[in-house]
Amino acid sequence: MRIRVFLVAVVVCFAVAMVSSIGPAKVYSQNPTPPGVGSLPAGFTIPPQDLACILPGNRLDLQCFIKNDPDAIRIRAEEAALEAQALAAAQAGGLDPFHQVETLGQLEIFDPNLSVNNNVACSYCHDPMAGYGNGSSVLSVFTGGSNPGSVPITVTGAYPNNRIAKRNPQMYVYSPYFPPLQYNTTQGDFYGGNFWDARATGYLLQNSAANQAQGPPVDTQEMANPDTACVVWKLSLSKYKFFFEQAPVHWISRGRPTSLRYAVRRKALLSLAPTPLH
Repeated sequence: MRIRVFLVAVVVCFAVAMVSSIGPAKVYSQNPTPPGVGSLPAGFTIPPQDLACILPGNRLDLQCFIKNDPDAIRIRAEEAALEAQALAAAQAGGLDPFHQVETLGQLEIFDPNLSVNNNVACSYCHDPMAGYGNGSSVLSVFTGGSNPGSVPITVTGAYPNNRIAKRNPQMYVYSPYFPPLQYNTTQGDFYGGNFWDARATGYLLQNSAANQAQGPPVDTQEMANPDTACVVWKLSLSKYKFFFEQAPVHWISRGRPTSLRYAVRRKALLSLAPTPLH
């Protein structure tokens, strides 16, 4: 039940972000080139499938990683199965309003077609089996957890040879509960906001998670769409476009999910249990 509440919150945040921000979006510059690793952590063994992906200086060939890493392959297979499972539920009908929104959230989270090259879903970096955080041990060691994005770099000899996100993806099972960034006078410190540096303040939308959802779809290093309108266009071509007409999106109002917002906040904090395949 807790993970269902999370998925409902995700679709609300995604919808609020997309509807409220059609137009040019600010993107952030690339992180510094991932350095090589001086030495491997004690007890860590490079998977045999990744041995050919390790470059001199313990640097990682990202395109080789994408094709061969067992975790990367697992994540793509699992998200495809979860996407198919959610689509079947949407097509079957009979879902109550709560589960309609939950299912719509699943359809968006696991859809790689929302990236510019149709190859990176939200769940690629936010792996359900890893608490919706980075699910690759190899990336944890060689890039600090930063995940490759949708766009390859094809210049001969370039390093890295794929665009890569700026930092280790934050687990976002708790993110719908983070309030807008604010100064807490009792603690004498700032509180709230999303991302590690709280740059998704949530001030404009009064919803930090909706603010966060604006970032990855148009971040040049991640899903790399040139504009949020392109994401809406992709959704209009999706296999589940019919479901947007059925799900109770009237719960979303002026960037503030009304009845849903308060229903979600009454629930206990989300567990890190993975989304089950069944």
